[in-house]
Amino acid sequence: HAAVLENNDHDSGDTMLDVDARLEVGADENLLPQVDKELFVGMERKNTVREEGSDLLLGVYDYILKYAAESDVVIVTPGAYTISSLAEFSDTHSNTTVYAYGVMAEAYQPTDGNYTGSHLRFTEVKNISIKGLTLGYAQQSSGQIYVLDKLGGGRLRIVTGAGMINEFGDSNKKYYNTTGVIVHRAGDFYAMGDFVISANTIVKNSDGTMYMNVGSGVYDLIQAGDIMTCRQSAGSRTVQSLRSEGILFQDMTVYGYTGGLAFHEVNNVEGATYYRVYNTTKNGPIIDQATYERYQGYQDRYGVDLEISIDEQNRYRGSLPHIGSVDATHTTCGGTGSQVISCLFENMCDDGTNQKSTHARLSEVIDNGDGTTTIVYKGNLPAYSYNDNKDKSKLSFSGLCADFRVGDRVYIYTSAGQLVCDSTAITATQSYSPTISTHPHEQLMGKQITRYRVTVSTKDVNVDALAGFNLKDDNHTPNQKVLVDNRSRASNNFHFDNTVVQNNRSRGLLIKGSDGVVENCTFRNCAKVAVALIYEIQWGESGISENVIIRNNLIDHTSYSPNGGIDADGIGYMHVPIDIIGMGGRVVHEDYMLYKNIEISGNKFINRVIDWSPYAIYIQAACNIRILNNDFGSAETDEFKALWLSGVKGIELSGNQYPPAIQYQFEDYVSGEHYANIHGEDVQDYIPDKL
Repeated sequence: HAAVLENNDHDSGDTMLDVDARLEVGADENLLPQVDKELFVGMERKNTVREEGSDLLLGVYDYILKYAAESDVVIVTPGAYTISSLAEFSDTHSNTTVYAYGVMAEAYQPTDGNYTGSHLRFTEVKNISIKGLTLGYAQQSSGQIYVLDKLGGGRLRIVTGAGMINEFGDSNKKYYNTTGVIVHRAGDFYAMGDFVISANTIVKNSDGTMYMNVGSGVYDLIQAGDIMTCRQSAGSRTVQSLRSEGILFQDMTVYGYTGGLAFHEVNNVEGATYYRVYNTTKNGPIIDQATYERYQGYQDRYGVDLEISIDEQNRYRGSLPHIGSVDATHTTCGGTGSQVISCLFENMCDDGTNQKSTHARLSEVIDNGDGTTTIVYKGNLPAYSYNDNKDKSKLSFSGLCADFRVGDRVYIYTSAGQLVCDSTAITATQSYSPTISTHPHEQLMGKQITRYRVTVSTKDVNVDALAGFNLKDDNHTPNQKVLVDNRSRASNNFHFDNTVVQNNRSRGLLIKGSDGVVENCTFRNCAKVAVALIYEIQWGESGISENVIIRNNLIDHTSYSPNGGIDADGIGYMHVPIDIIGMGGRVVHEDYMLYKNIEISGNKFINRVIDWSPYAIYIQAACNIRILNNDFGSAETDEFKALWLSGVKGIELSGNQYPPAIQYQFEDYVSGEHYANIHGEDVQDYIPDKL
């Protein structure tokens, strides 16, 4: 199965990317997965695999698990198979390669409903490779609505996608009852952003169409012909790996319809490698003639393209799905981050990827009087969990960082962005005395919060930074958090190379780790940010980034969704191609500039959208940033800017190409408040500090 990669021209095999064949900027899309979406359309689904030389029949996942436990190579007979439960890989399946080229495993629900469960789970597995497998779902788990007509007063005439969840009723309201509706405009990828719809506002008509009421703001933006995809966030992870290492996914395709994550890594010893992996949506399903003719009638009557067709085999085909997984990859508390090479991730209803850790909350600081200090920490509630309409008495404070080992980096910082401690663990994590929760709902139940402790050097702890923070408060409130993070288990050392992320609702890459590289990738039609180095403590996620390189990427038409944050200066910080956003805000002090040593070089920005922010790069609470040899794109006016700065220090600007309309004066292409030490060839001299 190994092959020599000659000229990098669509070869299969084990050879990774030939770096000599890279393009000057962006991904070489000839090297990406060459997937035939029609391969399994209409193919008879099989329930079992017959063992060679035997009459024994096994489900396809049972077959793989059986032989992975007995052999270092498993070869699966090509075909389309149905599955109704996940495959659990354990250490007994380690040191195995599964060859499943030409194999599709399609999940279905044997009773009423739609199976959205996981396909594969790896727990404490070492050195396992899955090659060639296609994973999918018989039906997407999210509703898709076409706008036929606007009737006034916030009222729309709609119809659901042909061959999808296309008969609205009480049994499937959940597919149309969501806070994550995304609007796509036919003919050009466009995400208008999230809004809320309620299934209770939908009424069926006798002709199969429906009426739906939406708010006036949404109604004004929507056009006849728009497509509304309803994010169903209750789905499972398609592929999950836990506490594992040496995992390779190669030549795999995931049709991500669960409304969950496509690939999810949690506490892996080292991040998985993704080589020529395709995360996407399927082609339109086969439908019967009567359904096709009914939808053709809607098209003729309302002049709206419902994306139905007749294929080369004269089969009637339903509407094209426009939404797939949440994130293509999502890595939490990894010993290292993901290695993503020559992949194609598209149509995600959230981010292309998320590389992160999670945090605990500081509970107590104990000076031991011997040059060491004990750090006591506890779990916490992310704000989104607390604010949901849930019975608060049933919530538990489960959010924690990864356990510390001796030598791990203990990192503590306040929600105001001030560093409290950056030290090395002298002891490993130990459990500590539990305390009764101070949260009123949990107090009534007498709930205890387990606390943990780790020991560090006293000289590394800035106790003064804790003034004004109530460490006994067990509430979720983000602005009262003091975060404890294991930065040695923060999915660091990630690498994205020659990968395309396109047509997704939110960010291309969401990064909260360090010591990583993003190079020669293409970000196209990412509705918010292409590459975001930001914190999101409201999700219980940690994020500071150090020693990161973002180079030679093509960033094409991003940052056009109206949904996103606006800072105190009215700048749409979630509407720029590249974000570096720390929590420190406008304070030019190194204790507040936790993002540091970042290079942004050789990137090319094209088809920029400046409706919400004119800047290509937004930097807040960061220091030692090198912005070199980037092409910020052409512009007919000077409205296009390069850079916004807030609370930063040590910015080098050299060799960049600015829009021709800009006269290369610093204030023409760089704006901001509260910065120091701006220098480089582009400014010809040091710019006076603006504090």
